[in-house]
Amino acid sequence: EQSARLIEQVRQLQELSNKVSDEANNLAHAIKGGAKKQGDWGELIIERLLEASGLERGINFDTQVTFRSDDGTIMRPDFIINLPGNKAVICDSKVSLTAFEKFCSLEDDDGRKTALTDHVSSVRKHLESLRSKDYSSILGNRTLDFVIMCVPLEPAYQAALQADEKLIYDLAGSTVVITGPATFMITLKMIAQIWRRENENRNAEIIADKAGKLYDQVKSIADAMLDAQKKLIGVSNCFSVAMNRLTEGRGNLIGRVEDLKRLGAKVNRQIAPELIEKAVLSQD
Repeated sequence: EQSARLIEQVRQLQELSNKVSDEANNLAHAIKGGAKKQGDWGELIIERLLEASGLERGINFDTQVTFRSDDGTIMRPDFIINLPGNKAVICDSKVSLTAFEKFCSLEDDDGRKTALTDHVSSVRKHLESLRSKDYSSILGNRTLDFVIMCVPLEPAYQAALQADEKLIYDLAGSTVVITGPATFMITLKMIAQIWRRENENRNAEIIADKAGKLYDQVKSIADAMLDAQKKLIGVSNCFSVAMNRLTEGRGNLIGRVEDLKRLGAKVNRQIAPELIEKAVLSQD
């Protein structure tokens, strides 16, 4: 039995190892593939980050929306992330990772240094390309005055910043902000939190309106209950008066009809004994 359990655990480990290996191979193929394959992979990573942060496609963000500039140029940013207040921020993932893959796979220092330089050049090239497209103006005043360029692989993002210390400072006054998946996820979490606060504030007005209507309905029911209580008290008082006339005081009604029965009146049914006893005692 123990041997069977051990064999099953080994089998599960083998399946997990194969799965990890397949995912690593898929990542390697994506990185080594052409520009189109790398672009598709990068967009997939960003879309997963958007969904993982709690943002919904078609509501909080849109993909591959086509715009046409004043001069007729077609612009199609990867992502438009909607913000409260009818605002939006553009996000793009146009980054080539070919040079970074060489940097990781080469063993000689000179080759790695050259590949890393090429990687930084590629990042800067895409930054300039994105800056020239002026995506931040496609929605007019709706869009923020900067565009987020996300490097879809965290080590590639960190390697570029470490190799070119001026990169982050050169972008300080630019219309393009570079980020990696980790920083991008933090940004998306903040946006998702802002949306939650916006929805709460928007729902607060609806809740206040419904609460007011509910209060009015409760008041109507309370008034109806008080009116019913008054009527029930009135009925109770009438009932007490009627009972008193039947059984209380000299010459009460039950006492009189009982006298008639004793004198020989013909009756078919008997009044309740407890009422007769009460009526008789009241006459004494």
